[in-house]
Amino acid sequence: MSGIKSILGKLCKNGHDHNQSGQSLRFNNPGRRSDKKCIKCNNLRKIRKKTMIKVSLKTRASNNCEKYPSINGHIYKREILKREFNKANQKKMYGRPYKEGQGTVISLIDVSHLAYNFLINEKGKITCKIQILDTPNGKILKELIKSGNVRFDLSGVGSVNDKKYVQDDYNLTEIQWLINE
Repeated sequence: MSGIKSILGKLCKNGHDHNQSGQSLRFNNPGRRSDKKCIKCNNLRKIRKKTMIKVSLKTRASNNCEKYPSINGHIYKREILKREFNKANQKKMYGRPYKEGQGTVISLIDVSHLAYNFLINEKGKITCKIQILDTPNGKILKELIKSGNVRFDLSGVGSVNDKKYVQDDYNLTEIQWLINE
């Protein structure tokens, strides 16, 4: 820890116990913003910040959204998506790459990211925050994002009427990523 002034202090809220002392190793830099913050928490926050992005989804939500169907051609009513996003915003949602016919059970081997903080603006544009995980698919996703060759879309279960409108029994299960074609 050369160059970093540190002290043992009160155990942080994340319980980072330094050498089983019952205390956290904290910065000791009077007058600096980082003073007295847990060093481990600070390092984890920096890592999370590097892996977090805000994305726009291909699907749009509005009362008249026929020109913005999802990847599978389905049309989502704003009320249905608002309901599902309210549920999703209470927890983080796992995500993975899109594969035809893969079903709704998510294996942790496939997981690449967490999605949260879902928003719909007045024009129906959907955004959310994505935290890329340090998994094999997460590393692939990170490289695809750098190249600009990836898009995100909704995935869920429920019925669709003959005009391709998603019905009230829809449940959002994940945000999937797809390679742009």
